[in-house]
Amino acid sequence: MMYFSRYLRFTAFLFLILSLASSCIREKLVLGEDRISVGDYLPEFEVSVNDGRQISTSDLSGKISVIVFFNTDCPDCRQLMPEIQKLYEMYSDAGDIVILAVSREQDYESVSGYWEKNNYSIPFSAQDGRQVYELFAMSGIPRVYIADSGLVVRSVFTDNNLPAVGDISRIIENLRNL
Repeated sequence: MMYFSRYLRFTAFLFLILSLASSCIREKLVLGEDRISVGDYLPEFEVSVNDGRQISTSDLSGKISVIVFFNTDCPDCRQLMPEIQKLYEMYSDAGDIVILAVSREQDYESVSGYWEKNNYSIPFSAQDGRQVYELFAMSGIPRVYIADSGLVVRSVFTDNNLPAVGDISRIIENLRNL
């Protein structure tokens, strides 16, 4: 009987640890966790970017935009960011495309340190809270929103379907050809 009790405690402890380990990706499964879906307009927001610029929704008008929400402690985000860096390198000189990474609950020092360590050049906005993120969704990172030049979201990727650079670039090229 004592062995069984120890087994139950160990199982409960293991379940708790595994639940916490995955919490950076899915805090809770909530119906309607997407606030912005394909076909919706981008919400009104404004962020400060690491290069000193201010970017608002109106600055994205007339351009194809790729907005990535992330946290550098999230394993799926770490897997995604090299793909976003490749995408940024492909399109950094294109005047009709904006690629922006927005942290969720992560300060400037943490993000810039991670960027430096990984040689990323993607423009980012470090957000200590969830104010900007919650305009788009309630839970789950990473999230990638691709909007057309009219600010209409045309594609959304989440942790359930992490995109490769080719997936996003095909969407961008299709939007360019509209």
